Order: sequence, then C-alpha cells, then structure tokens
Amino acid sequence: MTASETQQEHVQAMGPELGTWFHALWNDLVWVNLKWQEMGALYAQPPERLDLLNYVAPHFFRELQDIIWRDVLLHLARMTDPPKSVGKRNLTIQALPELIHDDDSLAAELSALIEDAIRQSEFVTHWRNRRLAHNDVALKLKQPAKPLPLASRADVDNALNAIGRVLRRLYAKYFPSSELMFGPVPIHGGVDALIAYIELGVQAEQQRRERREPMDASPVEHSADAPGQAR
Repeated sequence: MTASETQQEHVQAMGPELGTWFHALWNDLVWVNLKWQEMGALYAQPPERLDLLNYVAPHFFRELQDIIWRDVLLHLARMTDPPKSVGKRNLTIQALPELIHDDDSLAAELSALIEDAIRQSEFVTHWRNRRLAHNDVALKLKQPAKPLPLASRADVDNALNAIGRVLRRLYAKYFPSSELMFGPVPIHGGVDALIAYIELGVQAEQQRRERREPMDASPVEHSADAPGQAR
C-alpha cells in the first residue's frame, strides 16, 4: 500500500485522532530506526571498515558520526516528550492513552509501557536539555557540574525497543492478525553502496601509485586513534 493508503487504514481502524497520531509516530519510529540502522552499518562494524573510513576522510566521517548520533538522540527525545510544552501539544507517545476513549484496560496497559519507555529514554532527555538543544553553563565551561548520564549504543537500542513495544501493543489491539514492523529497512544506495565505491576508489588510487612509485615504497600508515577520526 502507499503511505496515504496505510494511513487511511490506521484511521479507519483506530478513529481519526488516534489513527492519525499512531500513523505519525509509527513513521517517526521507522525513520529513526532507519538512521540508526545506517549508522550501525557504517560504524558498528569490524575494524577494517573504520580503518577504511579513517584512511579516506577521517574528519568527515567523524563529523558525520557525531551528527547522526545527535540526531538520533533528539529524535528519541521528541518521541518521549511530555504531551505539552509551553502550552503547545507535542506529538509524543505520552499522549496516546488520553486518545483512547473506549478501552480503559488498553489505556492502562499502554501507560505502563510508556513509563518503561520513558525510563529507558531518560538519558536522552538529559543530553537534549543540557548539551544538544541548550548549553549547560557548567558543562560548557567545564566547571563543577553533575555529569551527563552515559549514552551508549546499547542504551539507544533499549530506548528504541521500548518505544516500539508501545506502538506494537496499540497496533495489536486493532490489527491482531498482523505484526507492526519498524525495520530493518531495505535501502537502495545506502551505506553498503557507499563503502563499495570507496573501496573501488582506494583500489584505483593504490594502482595509480604502484604505476608511479617503486614496488618497495612503504605505504602511509594511518592511526585509528588519531584525533578527529571515526570510532
């Protein structure tokens, strides 16, 4: 089905407001999983792949890594925000129970799953509020301050899975015979294609050098621990 047909299916089953919100949150979770999937394909790989990235463009790929990481954290923070901020409604999983008007049991079950998702995502809120969206003075100026919580790839995995459980439970209520999917998403022209072309370029460059340099020329060494490199 097309995106509009899928949204219409959700709206017909869940009602106009709940169906629209669910569809938007599901799309958000698909997209953040896609970004996380591509980041993992690029950086959470055997050392040889990182060596390749650091050989070709260490500064660029380190900057890209930081950009994707920050974007994923911000994405998770938005999905688990309070229902309102400064008097404005937020599109967040926390608002879902109040949109369920005919099943108190389901609303209560969702609330429990949402509480778990918020706990799993608590580190994201601290990073967003004190580092990503705002500059905490003490942290920025390296003054005595409460340290930011640890944020690892495993923490992001746990947060994504917890948010996914919320949406899967809601989906199962209205579509009991099918399963809600968030990924992995098949990508044409994604990270694997990029790496393949980089490898071809490196091979071509090495062949060019071999034609111009003596066979016993020592290759340039690149340290994976040098500042500004992907990790």
